[in-house]
Order: sequence, then C-alpha cells, then structure tokens
Amino acid sequence: MAKKNETKQANSGSIVNATWAPYALLSLLWLIVFAVTYDTKIDLGGDNAAYYILGDSIASGKGYTNAHVVGEVPNNHFPPGYPLILSFFMMFSSSIGFLKVVTGLFFLGTVLLSFRIFKIITENSKMALVVSIFILLNGNMIQYGNIMMSEVPFMFFATLTLLWFMKSEQNDNFLRDWRFWAMIAVAAFSFHIRTAGIALIGALLLYLLFNKKWLKFGVFAGSFIALATPWILRGRAVSGNGGGGYINQLLSVNPYRREEGVVGISDLFTRMAYNIERYISVEIPRTFFAQIQVNYSVYMRWLTGSESTPENYVPETNWLLGLVLVGLVIFGVFKLKKYRAFVAVYLLGSAAILLLWPHVWFGTRFIMPLIPFLLLGAVLGVDEIIRATKIIKNPNPLIYLVFVIAFAPGVQQEKDKVDRVYPNKYGDFLKMADFVDDNLPADAVVVNRKPGLFYLYANRQSIGIPSTFDYEEIEARFDSTGVTHIIIDAMGFADVSRYLVPYIQDNKEKFGQIHVIQSPDVYPTILLVYYPERGYTGDWEVIEGDQVKRQRTGKGVYRFSDGRIFDGYWKNGIREGEGVMRFRDGSKLTGTWKNDSLSGNATLLNITGDTLLFGTFDEEEIPSLLEASSE
Repeated sequence: MAKKNETKQANSGSIVNATWAPYALLSLLWLIVFAVTYDTKIDLGGDNAAYYILGDSIASGKGYTNAHVVGEVPNNHFPPGYPLILSFFMMFSSSIGFLKVVTGLFFLGTVLLSFRIFKIITENSKMALVVSIFILLNGNMIQYGNIMMSEVPFMFFATLTLLWFMKSEQNDNFLRDWRFWAMIAVAAFSFHIRTAGIALIGALLLYLLFNKKWLKFGVFAGSFIALATPWILRGRAVSGNGGGGYINQLLSVNPYRREEGVVGISDLFTRMAYNIERYISVEIPRTFFAQIQVNYSVYMRWLTGSESTPENYVPETNWLLGLVLVGLVIFGVFKLKKYRAFVAVYLLGSAAILLLWPHVWFGTRFIMPLIPFLLLGAVLGVDEIIRATKIIKNPNPLIYLVFVIAFAPGVQQEKDKVDRVYPNKYGDFLKMADFVDDNLPADAVVVNRKPGLFYLYANRQSIGIPSTFDYEEIEARFDSTGVTHIIIDAMGFADVSRYLVPYIQDNKEKFGQIHVIQSPDVYPTILLVYYPERGYTGDWEVIEGDQVKRQRTGKGVYRFSDGRIFDGYWKNGIREGEGVMRFRDGSKLTGTWKNDSLSGNATLLNITGDTLLFGTFDEEEIPSLLEASSE
C-alpha cells in the first residue's frame, strides 16, 4: 500500500515538473481567454483593412499594390512582411474570422516563446511561467491578438529571433549552426513586418560588440543588410525621392497637417518632451493595465480639430503609477544576470524610436512589442525588492500570481467588446459604404476618410481626403483620379472639417446630395455626387489663421447647376464689378454686379450678338425675359 502511494506521488510530481507542463498550461489558458474574447468584427482602425487588402492583392497575383486606391498603385507605406503572412493563409481561407484566429495563434506562439526565453534569462522556470501568464492576461495583448495587425506577428518572429540567437550563443562554431542562419533570416523578416524592429537588430548587434564577438557581428550585420537592402531600394524606386512611408511621416511636424512642414531640431526636442510626459503618465500605466481609463481627447485634438484641453485629463495617480512601473522595470533589468545588456539596449533603443514618433500617434499600439520585457522587468523588480527587504525570505515566484487580479478587468474589458456594436459615428460610415455597394456604379470613385475600411464594405475604389487648403490642388487630385462621389462622415477626424468641408461650402454648385444616414446623438453621414464641370474657377484670396479660409477674388468663372456661366470679377467672395452671364441658349447678359447682384443698366444679347433688352432689371427676371423675347 505504501509503495502504491509513493508511486502515485512520483507520477504526480513527474507531471507537474514535466518539461511540457508549462506549455500545456499556457496553451490551455490561452484557449480559454481567446474563446471568451474572440470577436469576429473587423477592427475600426484603417490599418487592419489595408493589411487585409494588401494580403489579398498578393494572393490574387496583383502584387504589392493598393487595390482599394484608384490606379492600384504600389504600396510604399507598410512593410510587406505581414501582408505576405496573410497572403499565405488566404490560400486556405480569406475569412476575416479565420485570419483573426491565425493572429491568435501567433499570440499563443509569442507567449510560449517568451516563456522559453525568460527561462533562459532568469534561470527560473517558475518566474518565467508567472511572467508568461501575465503576458497572456494583458488586455493589450489580448486586444491585438484578436485583430489583423502586424504587432503580434512581429512579436512572434522577434521572440523567435531572440530564442535562436540565444541558442546560437551556446555554440562557438556558429557558422555551422543552423540556428544562427535561421536567426538572421527571421530577424530580417521581423524587420520587414515592422521597420521599428530595427531596434531589435541594433540590440543584438550591440550585444555582440560588447562581448567582442567581431566575426559574428560582421556576419550578422552584413547578412542583415543584404536581406534588407532590396526592400529599401524598392521603396526609393516607388517613392522617387528616397523617402516614403513612415519616414516622411516621422519627419513631418504633423503627418495629418501637411502645411505645418518638416520638423526642425527644436521640434524634435519638443516632441520628445511631450512623448516622455505622455508615455509615463498614460501609455505605461495602460500598457500594464489596459482597463485604465484615459481621456484621450487631449491627444485627439490634432485629429479632430478641437484645440481645447480638458482639465485633469491625466490623474496624478497615473503619474505616480507610471513612475513606479518605470522604476521597477529599470531596477529589474539592472538586476538581470544574463543578457542584461541586450534587454537594456532593446528597451532603450525602442524607447528612443517611440520618443521621436509624431505626437499624434498615441495609444499603446506602438509600445506593444515591449510588453513582454516590460512585464519581465517589473516582476523581477518586485522580486528583488522583496528579497532585499526580506519581507519574504526566498519567495516562491508563484506567489506573484496574486497580481492576476489586477489583469482581470482588462480581460473582462475585451470580453465585453464581443457583443458590443460599433459606435454610431462609425456604424453610419459602414452603413453608407453598404449603400454605395448597393446603389452606385461599379466604377464610382468615392472620397472618404478610411479608404481601406470603405473598400471592404463598398467594393469601390476611393482616395483619401487631400490634406491641403489649396482648392486647385484638391480639384486636380479629384479630377486626375476620376472622383465621382464624396462622403462627409461623422467620425470626427480633422481632415474632414479642416480641408474637405470648407471646400464643399465654397463650391456648393459642384455637389449634390444623394443619401443621408444619421443615428441618434451623432452628426449626419452624407453622400454627395461630384460635378467637376460646375462651380468656380479663378483667383482665390487666402486668409491665414487657425483655420485657413479662402474666398473668391479678382477674375473668375462660375458655372451654375442650371447651365448659366458667369465670367467676371469678384471681391470678398461675391460678384463685384463688370461681368458677363451666359445662358444655355447662347444668349448673354453684360453688366455690372454689386454685392453679388446685378446693378445699374445691363444689356441682354442673343446668340448672334443682337441686343434683346437694355435697361435695369433683376437677374431673376432674365429667364422670363428670354422666354418673352423668343415669343
């Protein structure tokens, strides 16, 4: 009997301590979390729609092109790595739901690889397991593990890069180690998923330099450059100026306000100071605990056009929490015994990139790849403090699982999204896209704020809103792309109210209303038809200010919807001075206009130039006078 009990205990212990047990536990936990948070709805961000379209373009043989944009131009904004991944899985199914499951599996893979890496770094499997569970329950990780975005796939390949790098470090004859060459290939692919992955490459190279591994450094650096160069050269060829994509946006004062120009040295310091404040007080706390509510309206003001700053938009407790978390991470990384230099350089290099990011790019999305190492540093920091203060003597890392309670609201937050409908302002936009799909010609070209998302619902090509106050430039863009319709949405982004609406208000004759959708408590979403031949052509006066205004001035031609054409002089936006009004039947009226109305004597001539009438009369009387003269 005693032997049976001993056998049972041994078997039980062997299962608990089995190598596969942590992986099985993490996989089971992921399955539960993913099952309760799986959301079939497409994310409202435009990038995930663009990724889907690019993946579909590759899968359908169109190449790396923007199928949703007029002309299906080559894409030079997103790196090709993630669309390539999507195109591969689209061979099995192009369902958005299926592709979200694929992202979820990349999330699981990231967690499992992180466990293995942290086990190597900490030499403590229990500590590695605790941190991996925190990664799995992190609300931000769950969110991005359930949408078609590049963050989680990048994290998977980045962690795989690091794992194979660590394994290759165990072999002095690295040139004969397949893991070294696989690491280089995967590292290059990671860079092609997210260009910010250069921080990972830089950290690995600096680690080799610090350890004086010159040959390995040279082979790694040379191989990576060789693999990265084709994409860089392709980008230069497509953009025509060596820039394009994120580089041009990074160098802009505000990527959404082109007129503000390119950053200078002082702008970069201002940007860094602003981003330091935001990351410590907002993004770092939300990176750890996604359920923290933040009034993002202060950061949205550059996108919505609202210049007001809410009071106390960042509670003092957020500042305190952010500083504590940063302190824990720094302390924990400092106490690392293995790969401390790599982790420190990776975090610092990534932070430097984030601090240079334009201030309008806010949210936890950009800090996502750092979450595993931030959590590792914070947990190690807590562990070191407990050991140093001897609050608990030789604490078992599993006791830190008590902090799972702090992650539960973040999981619940993602679970609540499953049955939640889109906000009305976005829902109306998607309904309008459905209306376009059902009612407009297949060759219609529609100007709208989210061309990628619009394409998935409307199956119509489109262009984004031109970010310029120059009406001639706007019209040239519309005419060159064959624009037929325009959507004024209620989503609240500034480029609609800042650039598009003023142009429409000043050129009303060019537009006709087709359809309106308005849900409760939001502005209407309006579909307009565009008539390029109508409206004003001529000189404009630009009035500078917070909101640039333009008004007609000098010589100009105005084409009315009823066929009339006015050719004359303008002042302060209205007709003022000599002019000629031509009518459909070829007759014309010559006279003088004042305050936008005909003033004084005028002459009405027929198509042959004979005088029909001369005298003083109202412009509104002319149609009836023409009928009378024809009789």
